[in-house]
Amino acid sequence: MITRKHGRIINIVSVGGLFAVDCFSAYCISKSALIRFSECLAIENKEYGSFVFAINPGNVRTSMTEFLHDSEIVRQRAPWMQQDWRQRFADATDTPMERSAMLILQLAAGQVDALSGRYIDAEENLAKLLDHADEIQSKDLYTLRLQELGDLR
Repeated sequence: MITRKHGRIINIVSVGGLFAVDCFSAYCISKSALIRFSECLAIENKEYGSFVFAINPGNVRTSMTEFLHDSEIVRQRAPWMQQDWRQRFADATDTPMERSAMLILQLAAGQVDALSGRYIDAEENLAKLLDHADEIQSKDLYTLRLQELGDLR
């Protein structure tokens, strides 16, 4: 990609990378790291015409979410999580995988390069995000950032 001066990297992350979740430390940490890695790669490769994205595909039915839905260990250790997934499945509010696939195709086609380095959720309206791309960049939105009270030093 550096030689070609062109390319796109799409990393699959999760909303779980944005906050701490009881009993899911390894998952949360790995997704947080991948979000930050995507931010860094975008900065480091901008001059080479390479764009990097961290996407949350949404709440897609996978073997992992079915495990969360059905597992006895999840029922014991994180009953709130199991109840959440059971409700999603019952209400059919999980994310259709076609929505996630469409997002990946749009990113790969270069339709969203203005949002390189950002966390993008398949559930969000991509056209509206693009309408605000300048503001997202200037205010450093859709990135991992620590929120502080202010100057306490």
